[in-house]
Amino acid sequence: MIRGLVEKYLNSSDTRGKRIVEQIALGAGLKVINSIVGIVIIPLYLSLLTETSFGIWLTVSAAVNWFNIFDLGLGNGLRNRFAEAKAAGEDAKARIYVRSKWWSLPISARRGPTP
Repeated sequence: MIRGLVEKYLNSSDTRGKRIVEQIALGAGLKVINSIVGIVIIPLYLSLLTETSFGIWLTVSAAVNWFNIFDLGLGNGLRNRFAEAKAAGEDAKARIYVRSKWWSLPISARRGPTP
């Protein structure tokens, strides 16, 4: 079933469908590469860092990953508004959305969690 849908989009003249399939394949390929790099880089870290510095490195990278996961929905909101602005040809508005997101991250981080 999935193969039929993919072939339908690849064989059609619909460039949008082809781009969707290409982007899905690219995303899957990047996830595979990311996983391989993660597996290969751990022995490199262990050979370059002491146990203590490796533990500190893991702690800092985990904190950064948590911050990326819980971006307060700003990433999804930016994606939606950015796509709307680009589709409407409003490049200046799209730049403002991106700038607003990047300025809001340090402000929200400095403010901390709310009770």
